[in-house]
Amino acid sequence: MLRDLERTDEFVIADLEAGVGNLNRMAANSVDALFIIVEATPKSIEVAQRAVAIAAERMVSPVRVIANKTRTLADTQMIRAALGVEVTEVPEDPSVLAADRDGESVFDTTPGGPAVMALSSVAAAL
Repeated sequence: MLRDLERTDEFVIADLEAGVGNLNRMAANSVDALFIIVEATPKSIEVAQRAVAIAAERMVSPVRVIANKTRTLADTQMIRAALGVEVTEVPEDPSVLAADRDGESVFDTTPGGPAVMALSSVAAAL
């Protein structure tokens, strides 16, 4: 289905379900960038390790790892050490939950918040 949308002047961002099933079915070189979102929990880190390995197998580049909802520097360091790759930190931010509860976008409600600033830097890097 995504091949039908392929054009040089457009892009598609897909938020896929957690896990590695979609990566296992992905054709080599079928994406321009892959973001792996990981939290500082053993299960999340285990899945992220498998995702990083599959992405390397399928020659996906670049792969960017987002350490999501980090509370301490130790969270980010643990994820970085476990995955052996550079990690972008998106800190836990109560304004994200508040905006979600209100049915709003945190980009509208708290544009200067820590999570928005971190995600904006990721977007700018693209």
